[in-house]
Amino acid sequence: MFRPSARALITDPDGRVLLLRVRDAVALDASDPVTDYWITVGGGVEPGETFRTAVVREIFEETGHVVDDPGPCIWRRRKSVTDAAGVTHASDERYFWCSVPSSDLSQDNLIPSERTYFQEYRWWDIDDPALRTIRVFPADFGAAACRVLLHGRPPIPRWLR
Repeated sequence: MFRPSARALITDPDGRVLLLRVRDAVALDASDPVTDYWITVGGGVEPGETFRTAVVREIFEETGHVVDDPGPCIWRRRKSVTDAAGVTHASDERYFWCSVPSSDLSQDNLIPSERTYFQEYRWWDIDDPALRTIRVFPADFGAAACRVLLHGRPPIPRWLR
């Protein structure tokens, strides 16, 4: 199974980053059976969408914020995992940095499955020690986000693991 995904590094006026805690019914990766972890806002690119239009839609659906222009892609990640049933899931993820005008969030536009999948929304200070104790995907999110917040958008998308 292949899934292109558009994801966002979202910052609020205080420079905090938004992460969502999710819980899977079963582990997506048999070699790493984690089912409770944190991710960025985002999701699959639907037919007819570009990565940019998909991230705008996903931000609205998952936060209620309207982003007119997500800017250029800042990160990319390709990942393949095999689940316990032996099905390989491959993704091509593109990440965009989007600032929103407030830390207010709305869950009004979530689809029913997202209402149970998303366990918690949280704004994090990038230097919060607790951020280093939680499981975040992608694994190098913290360091990559810190670089962006300190130095701005990279001139070309950087690869994440």
